[in-house]
Amino acid sequence: VTQLGDRQIDPMELTEQILTEFPEIAGLILVTEGFVSGPETINKLAARSKELRPDVEILVWKYNGPVGDDYNGRVFAFTKDCSTDVIQIVTWDKGYKQELDGEFRYVYDYSISVPGPGLWSREQIKIEKAKGAEKIYARADGWNTWMFGTLPYLPLPRLWLEKHDLLLDYGVNGTLDSWTYGFTANFVAELKNLYCWDDAPERQPALRRIAAREFGPDNADDVLKAWELFSEAAAITPESGHGLSAAAIGIPLFFGLPPERMWQCEAEKQYADNTVYGMTTSRYWPYLPQFANFFPDFSNHENMAEIYCGSYLQYFEAKSNRLQVPSSEGEGFSLPVYLKYLKLAADKFAEGIQFYRNAARNSPEYCRRRALRHALIAEQMNYLHLSTIAILEFENCRFNLREDKSLIKNMRRIAEAELERTCEAKALMMKDSRIGFENESDYFYTPHSLQEKIELLKDILNRQIPEFEEISMVKKPDSI
Repeated sequence: VTQLGDRQIDPMELTEQILTEFPEIAGLILVTEGFVSGPETINKLAARSKELRPDVEILVWKYNGPVGDDYNGRVFAFTKDCSTDVIQIVTWDKGYKQELDGEFRYVYDYSISVPGPGLWSREQIKIEKAKGAEKIYARADGWNTWMFGTLPYLPLPRLWLEKHDLLLDYGVNGTLDSWTYGFTANFVAELKNLYCWDDAPERQPALRRIAAREFGPDNADDVLKAWELFSEAAAITPESGHGLSAAAIGIPLFFGLPPERMWQCEAEKQYADNTVYGMTTSRYWPYLPQFANFFPDFSNHENMAEIYCGSYLQYFEAKSNRLQVPSSEGEGFSLPVYLKYLKLAADKFAEGIQFYRNAARNSPEYCRRRALRHALIAEQMNYLHLSTIAILEFENCRFNLREDKSLIKNMRRIAEAELERTCEAKALMMKDSRIGFENESDYFYTPHSLQEKIELLKDILNRQIPEFEEISMVKKPDSI
C-alpha cells in the first residue's frame, strides 16, 4: 500500500481501475523512483494485468541511484527477479565510462556526448536475454538531452543516429525518447522516425533534403558542415548528463556570499541547505532549483569546481554537506582536463555556428523565420558551454585568491565576458520562448532571472572586485 498524502492507495486496486476504466490503454509504466515496491509486487501487478488484458504491456523503469558496486548489484538483482511478464526499460547511458587523457568519469544519465550503452543497460540487457524476454525498452534521448536540458531539438544528427544504431545493435525494441521537449514537430524526431523502418533512405541524401527544406536549397552545404561540427563538439564535451551545462547561462557567478533574496524560516533553511535532489531552492538565488545551481563553499574547505569535475555524485553530496557517496576508484576528471575539452568543444561549436549563421541569413523568405530559430538554439548551446567554463574558472580563482591575489585580474576578465554573454542570451530569449524552458521545472532561466544575474555581475565588477583590490592593495587593471 502506497501513502499519498493522507490517502492510502493499493497498487493492485489502482491497476485494475485503470485497466477497466481505460479499455484502450496499451500499457502501464512503473517508475521505481516514486513506486518503491519490489519485484514481488510488480510481478503480481503484471500477472493480474495480463488476466484482465492479455495484450497490455507492463513496463518497469528502475531509474534512479548512484553508479557504484553496491547499488549496481541491487539494480541487477531487481532485473533478475522481475518476471518475463514485465518489460524492462533500461536507462541507456547510465554509468557509461567517459575517458579523456587517461582520466574517466561515469555519466549519470541523459548525455548526448556519449553513445552508450552504459554499465547498467549492458548488464540489464544481458539478464533479460538470458531470461528469454520478448522485449526490452530503453529510456534514450531522441532529440533533446539533459546535457543541454533547457533547449529543444538539438542539431546533432550524427550523434542521434549513432545512438539509434547502437540501440538496434543491442536488441532494444522501443524507446522512451523524451518526457521533456516534444511539443512541436522537429527535424531530429523526423530523422529518428525515418530510421525506425526497414525501407529507410540513405542517410546523407536524407540529411541534405532536410537541410534544404529548413534553410533553403542553396544553403544545404553550410548546414551539413555545421551539423557535423556541432556533433564533433558535443562528442568531446565532458558532461555527466545532469550538470551545469543544462542551465549554465542562468547560473550566477559568486564572488562573496550574496544577500538573501527571499525569506525562509529556519526549518526551511536547513532543508534547502541539506537537500539537493528535491525541487528545493536557495534563498540566495531562488531563480533555479537547488540541484541546478552552482554554489561555492565560502568557508574554502572544498574547491567546488574541482569536486564537480571529479564526480557528479560527490559534487551534489558536497553541496548538501553530506559527502556520503564515495566515487569509484580512480574516477574523476581533473579541472585542467575538464576545461581543456570543454574549451575545445566550444571552439568547434563556434566554428559550426559561422556556417549556421550564414545559412540562416541567406535563407529564402519562406523559411527564414524557421532557419533563424534553428540558429538561435545553436547560439544558446554554445553559451551554455562558455558559461560552464566561466563558472568553473571563476570559482577556481575565487578559491585560490587568498594564496594568489593576482587572480583577481582573471576574475574581472571572466565576469566581463559573462556579463556580455548574459546580455546577449537575454536578447535571444526575448525572440524564442523555448530557450530556458525545461518541462519538469518550467523555466530554469527567464529574461527576469537573467537580468538579476546581469545586475549581480555589474555589482561584482563595479563594487566587489574594486573593494577587494583596495583592501588587498592590488593595483587595478586600468592603473597598470
